[in-house]
Amino acid sequence: MILQIETPALLFSATSLILLAYPNRFLANATIIRGLKKTFHEKQNDVI
Repeated sequence: MILQIETPALLFSATSLILLAYPNRFLANATIIRGLKKTFHEKQNDVI
């Protein structure tokens, strides 16, 4: 496998983008879950 000079630059930029994308996804999921939990405790609805 031949590594060109551009290869590390592409890999490191992709890694930083991945590290930025995943926390946002987990924060969005946590916000949805907290909202559902709050709604459940307020209304005591078994459907939720």
